[in-house]
Amino acid sequence: MEFKVLGFGRKDLRLLFEIYKKGGVTKKSQSTFLSSMGFYMSIWSLRDKGLIKESGYDNNRQKIWVLTEKGEKFIKLIEKIEGLL
Repeated sequence: MEFKVLGFGRKDLRLLFEIYKKGGVTKKSQSTFLSSMGFYMSIWSLRDKGLIKESGYDNNRQKIWVLTEKGEKFIKLIEKIEGLL
């Protein structure tokens, strides 16, 4: 069973933090998901919530995903909450 808070699973949050720390990820550069399906399901969900956006392609023609302004604000709030715990 996956733990969810406000519609976000643990892996969704890990992916957001990975994007925040790296500045952007592709399917190959991310380390949160082992399966392509899990990665893309999370990407689509986060994109639909306005937290990430596509930012071009890398040399291997893979989409680069970065945080939106809303995504950065969200991650900073999560960091503050974690600091309180």
